[in-house]
Amino acid sequence: MVFKAKLTKQTRDRFTDKIVKRETIEIEASDRAALFALFFKEYDNLYRYCNEISCSLQDETLRNEYRQWLAEPANYAAAGGDMW
Repeated sequence: MVFKAKLTKQTRDRFTDKIVKRETIEIEASDRAALFALFFKEYDNLYRYCNEISCSLQDETLRNEYRQWLAEPANYAAAGGDMW
């Protein structure tokens, strides 16, 4: 079974904070944990300290499940989160 999720990636102007670009991206993985790990590595954690770009899951239920998954230290560390 393939799990899919749509996410919104927004790019803002660094001086005016206006949205200059909005993309809808679809990602997929073999299971829900792999989907969350992919989102974490490729979007959420990658742009963590970048003020101009933000990414979020479109489905609220999936967003809540992702937050619960991310709150588990083993998942965070396995996906490449900085544990220092």
